[in-house]
Amino acid sequence: VLCVSITYQGRTLGIAALGEYRSWAREPIGDEKIKLCRAMVGQAGSAIENARLHEELLDHSREAVLAMASAVDAKSRWTAGHSERVTRYAVAIATELGWGVELVETIRTAGQLHDIGKIGTPEAILNKAGELTDEEYQIIKRHPIDGDTILSRMRQFSAIVPAVRHHHERFDGRG
Repeated sequence: VLCVSITYQGRTLGIAALGEYRSWAREPIGDEKIKLCRAMVGQAGSAIENARLHEELLDHSREAVLAMASAVDAKSRWTAGHSERVTRYAVAIATELGWGVELVETIRTAGQLHDIGKIGTPEAILNKAGELTDEEYQIIKRHPIDGDTILSRMRQFSAIVPAVRHHHERFDGRG
């Protein structure tokens, strides 16, 4: 057995134990084999670090999603908690339907951000207690398209853009 430390940029991440069936007739493990094993394990260190960085990036994306959803909910007393409730229902339905973990997470993100386009809606319209005028109604109806525009600029949200854009569409397809 040859034990080689798994390192990345001087940090030790672990140890790789590499075994080989040995017979008395074989040459002992030599410098060339040790050099090859170190090179292989060095690649493993890079892969482990890349995986760690990828997870960190996903965590930051999740935090950004929650911050954006909170910004939308904070704009109006009418929308406070709405995204959270939509998300809870959507995730429960997707889970009950037996959708995979990855798709359920996509649904979770879509629920959290479905109203992101309301960031561009004037607060006077969002907070209006009475009935909206035709002009105000046309403005509020734009929030799914505005949400599409906002999220389309970020590649990591490409899977949820259709849900955001069409979240007020009728099930029968008539608008």
